[in-house]
Amino acid sequence: MNTVMVDGPLVTVRFQEFDLDGYGLFLRTKALPESQIGYDWEADCYILTAPARFAPMLGAVAAVERPAMLPLAEHLFDFQRFCVTRALEMKRMALWADTGLGKGPMILEWCRQVVHLTGGKALIIEPLQVIEQLRAEAQRFYGDAIAVERLETRAQVIEWATGEGPGIGITNPQKFIDGLMPELRYLAGVAFDESSLLKSGGGVIKWNLIKSCRGIEYKLSATATPAPNDTM
Repeated sequence: MNTVMVDGPLVTVRFQEFDLDGYGLFLRTKALPESQIGYDWEADCYILTAPARFAPMLGAVAAVERPAMLPLAEHLFDFQRFCVTRALEMKRMALWADTGLGKGPMILEWCRQVVHLTGGKALIIEPLQVIEQLRAEAQRFYGDAIAVERLETRAQVIEWATGEGPGIGITNPQKFIDGLMPELRYLAGVAFDESSLLKSGGGVIKWNLIKSCRGIEYKLSATATPAPNDTM
């Protein structure tokens, strides 16, 4: 029989019968904003997975009771507080803040709140030359309250993303040169700093990053230069 089951951050649909009810379920899965499908050769069935927040669209209920936001960090200015709060409310937002307006502190606070709200992990994607600067800001503003773990290799990113427990990690976009990292879908949030890379017409890093981040509930794109320098 066909089953729909909520398991942690994912809802799983197993298709074993293709009767009229199964066709109705299939149509509902087609309406999901994000999903992945695979085939289990031993059980002879198709298995579709999607973020658990879409479970009600399939007739299932994800029993998730989330805590309220933490009090916002005292070092944030009023406009930074507004931006962080709005980004958390929207879940997916572009933070277009000019140079000097403090995208780093806003990203760190956003990640801290996402980890608290979800109990999961938040990954910061940052240019290589800025990683240590942002980690120093985290130490400066939060001390030992939060730790931003530097992920040096693709293997470390994958192991960290699929590991247990909450946390904040940081890596650089060049990790996506060698292909997709579908394991990122287990993350609760991803923040991409200097994300003007996404405005280009194509490129391996751009598309591997976009496709790897499908299914992540909280997404933040931060840049001071959101518009291309030419009309094309």
